[in-house]
Amino acid sequence: MNLRSLVGSTVLLAVFSACGGDGGTGPGDSSVSVAIQGGDAQYGVPSNVLLDPLQVVVTDPVSKEPKANIAVSWQLVSGTGAIVNPTQSVTDDNGVATTQLRLGGALGEYQIEARAPRMAGAAPRFRAHAVNAPAITGAPTTAGVRDTITLTGSNFSPQPDDNLVSFGGFRAQVFSATSTQLRVIVPSCVPARLVSVTASLGAVSSNAVTIDVQGGATAALQLAAGQARTITDPAELGCFQLPAIAGYTVILISQNASDVAGTLLPMQLAGLNGSGPVTTVTTVPAAGNTTVPLSFETALRARERSMLERADEALLRPQPSMSAVAACPTPPTIGDRCTFQVINNDDDFVSVTAELKTISTRALIYQDITAPAPGLSAANFQTLASTFDDPVYSAVSNAYGSVSDIDQNSKVIILLTPIVNAMTPAGSSGFIAGFFYGCDLVSRTVCAGSNGGEIFYALVPDATRSVSTVMNALPPVLGHELQHMISFGVRHDTDALWLSEGLAHHAEDVVADEYQARGQTSTAAQFRGQNYTRANRYLRDPVGTSLIAEGGTGTLEMRGAAWLFVKYLAGQHGNAILRTLVQSNQSSVNNVVQATGRSWRTLLGNWSVALYADNAPELAGVTVAPEYTFPDVNLRTALADGLGYPLRPSTEQFADFVFRVTVPSSTQAYLKVQAGSAPSPLSLNLAGYFGAAFPASAAPQLSILRLQ
Repeated sequence: MNLRSLVGSTVLLAVFSACGGDGGTGPGDSSVSVAIQGGDAQYGVPSNVLLDPLQVVVTDPVSKEPKANIAVSWQLVSGTGAIVNPTQSVTDDNGVATTQLRLGGALGEYQIEARAPRMAGAAPRFRAHAVNAPAITGAPTTAGVRDTITLTGSNFSPQPDDNLVSFGGFRAQVFSATSTQLRVIVPSCVPARLVSVTASLGAVSSNAVTIDVQGGATAALQLAAGQARTITDPAELGCFQLPAIAGYTVILISQNASDVAGTLLPMQLAGLNGSGPVTTVTTVPAAGNTTVPLSFETALRARERSMLERADEALLRPQPSMSAVAACPTPPTIGDRCTFQVINNDDDFVSVTAELKTISTRALIYQDITAPAPGLSAANFQTLASTFDDPVYSAVSNAYGSVSDIDQNSKVIILLTPIVNAMTPAGSSGFIAGFFYGCDLVSRTVCAGSNGGEIFYALVPDATRSVSTVMNALPPVLGHELQHMISFGVRHDTDALWLSEGLAHHAEDVVADEYQARGQTSTAAQFRGQNYTRANRYLRDPVGTSLIAEGGTGTLEMRGAAWLFVKYLAGQHGNAILRTLVQSNQSSVNNVVQATGRSWRTLLGNWSVALYADNAPELAGVTVAPEYTFPDVNLRTALADGLGYPLRPSTEQFADFVFRVTVPSSTQAYLKVQAGSAPSPLSLNLAGYFGAAFPASAAPQLSILRLQ
């Protein structure tokens, strides 16, 4: 892996403290934990492939961080004739490895083990069952809600909980079972109507029979326009109702509130109203936008974490004498030459001689003596330095905290070198403008190339990038990277990828706010533009992106989600929360929960509602609770594209429908439901795929926002 892959995206990367060329410990040198992630306890027809893949998650047993690029071997240990394909797979950025199982021709149980090198503990074991499809041969023609009825047939499971009996998508309680008979209780909120009833073992379903259900009374949700409610109680998720009000319109937000990166939760939102045909909607998330730089950052962050976990804490707090590495005269004078160690695109440190071009209150700007002429002028260097001093340095440090000063010069070095230019291969649409490298803030015992001071590395003008391109690109990058520098200097560690990048992207907004306050609207827009673009990408397909995804640099969509979340937190709690998050010794979700004093479920539910409710045209003139707004930005205006606001849920009527979607951890799927002029109440049920119960470890919830 080398730094040549740091290209291909207009997102400018923050390179942390992975010390290329330093002989550091790689990510695969410790033991790993392997746990089942999904696909266990499935049913399938003999000789067929199971519906869901088998998945494990591989993590560090101490830090619990996911481990990418770990080879997982899959082996059939019980049952004959089954085929595992592939027999070896590699974990992705979230530490998840996947395979498929084709069952053998015999009925019964099959067991599969997953193993990884240096695995701690016993190998996780999956169980799958080959069964014949259930069949219903006898059922009552009529029944009332909450009645106990008997279904007769064949191929049922004698274990009651194995059988999924569905009344139009609503799961019934099975309280006794044999292979030929099921005793079930009719769900309480099924409306009065003919209902299709099936019995299933997992994805293996029976024929359907029709029962005329005599509906009972169910209390409907009471929400005024602009009000929202988040339901977490499994019993209530299984049975609730929207009232029969003409024009009644809601946004239903199905969420996977898990705070474990990489989890996927299949969901089914079923609606019952009339007696017409059931509309089935299956949402398939689009793939996120990934590039070569993302693959690079996966390995880089893995190496960084491994290094930091194993380094003595004292070595992460270097002494000021380390500044001698750069061999710079003191006090600095224009024209001084210094030697720096710079990581190149071959993952090696090289010596660079650079000349001091300008000195400002907060910056020392050096340029590599090999930079092509004519390059930046003296006036350009001065402009860059003054821009960095104010508003970049002043605004970002005021919001996030003081910049470290381990070299005791009260300044940040900005080194412009063609080595950064070389990180972008010819013909790339995006380019690397600059980065902060946390190696410089740790001991050389930890990272051999440390320069022992606060340094940014940046490109120089060349035949591909003009002077104006460099001058326009660098200021937003410096704001972003300065936040990373502050955070690393305080924490001597890195927060989770999503929160780290969300905070750094918000730093661009902090600078933009300062420009806006000074009336410099066009410059403010320059700092905000990329955040708006990434957020727009996320909102086009939110279910395709986990807010807390780990590994890599994260897709553009993940960065958009992270910025939106941090923007929401800053709007709700003020910019003081930015400093709190940076100063914390917690990480990721724990950091946010501690800083806000709110549960993750509450935060996620409120944020997901705010993404739609903020300045929604349907709520014009309606008072919306503050927690459902973005006080610092009008999302509808800022993120509009050629088709309007990018969050555009599909719409269902007060009718029979099934909305199926698989939701990644800490994200949501949106559906708009609206009543006609003379509706009947709409009964709703949120359950696992095909109406199954959610696993005990799952964290489903549903937010409901009334529009009209």
